Amino acid sequence: MFIAMDIEEVLAGAGVTKILSFPACGQAIDYLRTNTPDVAVIDFHLHGVTCLPVAEILAERKVPTVIHSGNHYEEGYHGIFFKRFPWVMKPSSATELADALELARLGVGETKLEN
Repeated sequence: MFIAMDIEEVLAGAGVTKILSFPACGQAIDYLRTNTPDVAVIDFHLHGVTCLPVAEILAERKVPTVIHSGNHYEEGYHGIFFKRFPWVMKPSSATELADALELARLGVGETKLEN
């Protein structure tokens, strides 16, 4: 099962040079107040809190973003907004995450990758 360090390795292998992890959505929002990442991998929920505000900022700035979640995407629950991102189910393989990252960079949403 992937953890933050595993995800960081996949990102490094995909050419991402500056990798930061945030254990809470609020910390990610604080970072985004003054920074814009080249790519992002976020979970839908962190500690019971939805990361919608983070996803909205990333989408507004057109940051290629992958949702890496333990839940299947369901429009009725997650909303249509999240349909724009490649969605990878946890646990996932390095290949699945790397493929989703490439799709995000190409601007391809509505993709669900499952193990």
